[in-house]
Amino acid sequence: MLRRYDLPLQPDVGQFGVIGTDFLSLLSVQFTGDVAFLGTQPCQSNALRARGLVPIAQSGFFTSDLSRIDGKHPNVPVVFLGLGDVHTWAQIDTVYDDVLYANSVDMNEALFERLTRSC
Repeated sequence: MLRRYDLPLQPDVGQFGVIGTDFLSLLSVQFTGDVAFLGTQPCQSNALRARGLVPIAQSGFFTSDLSRIDGKHPNVPVVFLGLGDVHTWAQIDTVYDDVLYANSVDMNEALFERLTRSC
């Protein structure tokens, strides 16, 4: 089903759509100029490395097979971070628009307290 999304910040020519985790958990997509390539196979790690990218294992976090998620984590892509002595994972929100605060990183209060104690 196609839906129209009116987003406040978009190019003058409009926005074609929003790519969410429901889509990305089932398909891989590559954007090249004005063309999108879709596939059912995940990106190969060696192909990503050859292009200077770093593949990030998503085991336990992001998958099309929901039985592989342990119930403690959301089914979203993540990156793993080390900020000082604090190590954690961070959710990548594919449709976060940064309207209120540009280039923002949101965190919960418990992580914020861990970070401030580690300084």
